[in-house]
Amino acid sequence: MSWATAYSGSNNIHFEQPAIMSDSRLFTYYNSSCDSNESLKKNKGIESNYDYRQYLIKHGNSIIEQNKNKHINSIGYVPAYNISNANRNNKYLYKNIGDNTQTYGYATSDLKNMYLSRQQLQSKKTDKILTQEELLKLRSI
Repeated sequence: MSWATAYSGSNNIHFEQPAIMSDSRLFTYYNSSCDSNESLKKNKGIESNYDYRQYLIKHGNSIIEQNKNKHINSIGYVPAYNISNANRNNKYLYKNIGDNTQTYGYATSDLKNMYLSRQQLQSKKTDKILTQEELLKLRSI
């Protein structure tokens, strides 16, 4: 699809991905919040401000989730490449300077590789500090 035939109002040419974030037209909801609040109170049979506050406290997370889903559906977001949070948020602690594990999001570059190889070589130059007991064990072998 080209830009010339994209009549959806979106400036995004990759339709399986979320829209470009600089185009705020896709996220704008033109109904006033006052109207939304009044319709919610009317639908739930809420009479007083206290009851409305208690309802929001009790059901706030589900309202947030419903609003999020409504807006995601209205912009046509299709989660084609969802990666679970478990893979992204677990931090990996490298075991030592020679650990070459590449985790999610790892990016390589020439500069980084030069730095790491120099650091690995430098770490091999230094000797391990031994206690007298460890030295005697090594000599007895």
